[in-house]
Amino acid sequence: MNDLTTALSIIEARSLWADTPYGRYPTKGGDGGDDCLWLGILSTVAFYPAFSMLMQCQGDSGMFYRNPNRRDLQQSSFSRDMAMGVMLGLCCDHVDPVVKEPHAMNWMSYIEKSRPCKVKKPKFMGGGCLIRSPIFKFAPDDRSDIPPASWALLGRIWDANGWKKTSEMRAWDGMDGDWGIQEARVCSEGYQLHLHALEGYLKRIINQSREYAQEMLDICHSRKPENLFYKILAQDAVLDEDIEWFLDICSKWDGPKPTWLWEQSRISYCIENGDACGWDLVFLGRLILKYRGEL
Repeated sequence: MNDLTTALSIIEARSLWADTPYGRYPTKGGDGGDDCLWLGILSTVAFYPAFSMLMQCQGDSGMFYRNPNRRDLQQSSFSRDMAMGVMLGLCCDHVDPVVKEPHAMNWMSYIEKSRPCKVKKPKFMGGGCLIRSPIFKFAPDDRSDIPPASWALLGRIWDANGWKKTSEMRAWDGMDGDWGIQEARVCSEGYQLHLHALEGYLKRIINQSREYAQEMLDICHSRKPENLFYKILAQDAVLDEDIEWFLDICSKWDGPKPTWLWEQSRISYCIENGDACGWDLVFLGRLILKYRGEL
């Protein structure tokens, strides 16, 4: 493992950090618009700065933003893939549920008040809202509607942490199974397939819906066998050949690029050209160490 830990130390030292009033956090670079997702992913492998700064993405209202700096600017653009980052952070097993609970409850408090007003009461009736949309939202923008599958997944996370589920979670219990499997078979091979892999990874972390998780991860691996992240998840183990493969990928990296390697549809091309931000390699390296009991 010395070669692996040495490689990770070098990559971590060269990867980018973003400065905020709350401290520094690991970033992919670019505009930092996806940092909430990467912070959640890194949180699952006990990378301690990631979880604390993920929680700094949360505003006073309980809503999460794409990164801590956007929170201060009140830039409310969000999406379901950013919500996956928050959910992964709430699943990380190195942080006590007692520490996570205030953030989770504040988030849910925001979500339960998020339904847009469709019909307003006239002023002579006192104003306010007469009819609200049935759709809850992670954030005000159009990409943040919460579908039944996300409610089911949130319910699993609440169960795993020992928190009381909401009525919406109970209403959509189990709706994150067959539909997700079908989506994984036909979605694009880039970030959408990566999100399905993350869903399977999340369920494995919390030991929920393991059969569906395994099927999901097998699909991801069969569609993109050149993706080492998918391979490790599908086999639920790290082989010696995987470590050799990972070190070969690391050897081609020559500095930070604004790319998360494991979500790329042209991943073989990206590997050969060293297209990785660095934190993507740190994540997988630490996942390998976790599988080997070294983390």
